[in-house]
Amino acid sequence: MSALDIRQLRRSMLRESANAMADSIPKKPHAPGAHFIAVDGGSDEPFRFAATVLPANDTLVVVHGIRSSEGWGPYPGLYTGSRLSEAEVAYHSQVIDHYRRLCVDYKRNCVFTEVTGDQAKITNDICVTADRVGADSVIVGSHAASAIQRGLMGSFSRDLLDECHCPVTIVRSKREYYS
Repeated sequence: MSALDIRQLRRSMLRESANAMADSIPKKPHAPGAHFIAVDGGSDEPFRFAATVLPANDTLVVVHGIRSSEGWGPYPGLYTGSRLSEAEVAYHSQVIDHYRRLCVDYKRNCVFTEVTGDQAKITNDICVTADRVGADSVIVGSHAASAIQRGLMGSFSRDLLDECHCPVTIVRSKREYYS
């Protein structure tokens, strides 16, 4: 399999995944605005920012990104999927429950979805889905990683900024984790 074939296969897999995610969100679930908020179980500053700054009748689409620690195929960067442990499923369920409570507390209309994969797949799914449903913006937190951490792992917020066609707001986050 050539490098070109591998890239085409990866693009095809990413497109299918993003299409499935977009199908789970009502088309134009908003009037007049919808904003994607990328969450990972870290700080909820991006959500609080969106809930307090954006118009009250806008829809907040809370996208929970679940980075998989396994599931790498025979080629680097080719995500093939993996199962989460019971503890991971419970943790991610707690994260979504936390954001459901915040939606009620802030009296916001929220839609919830999640995407699992590596950083490139999560980035692609969020940006493609935001385009398909006509989102007005994507809001994401920044964990203020060091230059070495960004160099080794990459920057998720930077990837969204580079890939999404709608405006992306990066909110400086405090390090908080839910247990």
